[in-house]
Amino acid sequence: MSPALPPILLALSEADQPTLVFWIITALVATGPAAYYWLKIWDRFHPDPADQSKLATKEELETERVKVRQELAEVEKRIAVAHKMEIQGLENRLGTIQTGMHGIESSMREIFGELRALHRSLGKAEGILASQD
Repeated sequence: MSPALPPILLALSEADQPTLVFWIITALVATGPAAYYWLKIWDRFHPDPADQSKLATKEELETERVKVRQELAEVEKRIAVAHKMEIQGLENRLGTIQTGMHGIESSMREIFGELRALHRSLGKAEGILASQD
């Protein structure tokens, strides 16, 4: 009949057996945390399969896509209206500026006309003063 223990363990004397037990317990204590962290690493890189019930169906995605497109169209319309109103406001301001510039131009023409008349009058007055000397 063959012994149940391996020959290397049978070769140990009774004095060596407590040392063997000590090393076995030490090995178990050392491998416990190592095995725990290896399992954590395994779980980290091999997660459970995704829960399919949380995923959206194609119909739900399509309805959301339609909603988003409608919202974008509404925003684009609001932006276009705001842009158009801003352009109209700028055109009105430009018209006011142009009207003001035309008024300034007509005032300057009147002033230049009066300056010419004043220049002619001064020339006549100089001529009269020069003839009296």
